[in-house]
Amino acid sequence: MKNALILCLGLLLFLLSSCGSPSPSGVAADFAVALNDLDFEKARSLSTPKTHKIISVIETAAAMGQEETLAPKGRPDCTCEEKETMATCQCCYPAAETNEEDDCLPIIVVQKEGTWLVDVSKESLMNAVN
Repeated sequence: MKNALILCLGLLLFLLSSCGSPSPSGVAADFAVALNDLDFEKARSLSTPKTHKIISVIETAAAMGQEETLAPKGRPDCTCEEKETMATCQCCYPAAETNEEDDCLPIIVVQKEGTWLVDVSKESLMNAVN
């Protein structure tokens, strides 16, 4: 009985220690997938309050039948350059057969209270479109 308790406690500690916060690249990829799946609640849970406003605009457009897939379906490969509490990520989908280049989206991720969150501004959206 005592050995089983020690084993259970050891397993619990191992599981808790292996559960770190998601990386910036993981958060960026999850956010891109959520938007493409029109899962706006999940996208909000992965983003800053400032970004919630932009998600609401996208959600309104989707409700009006103007939804347009932002990128190819599937999970993008995101690589990020971290600088302290900010990461600049490039999330790329593999090139389609008809397209010679990968389709990439720039995504900014910031760390707030130990949690990485996507931070989209109007300016970053305009830069991504141009």
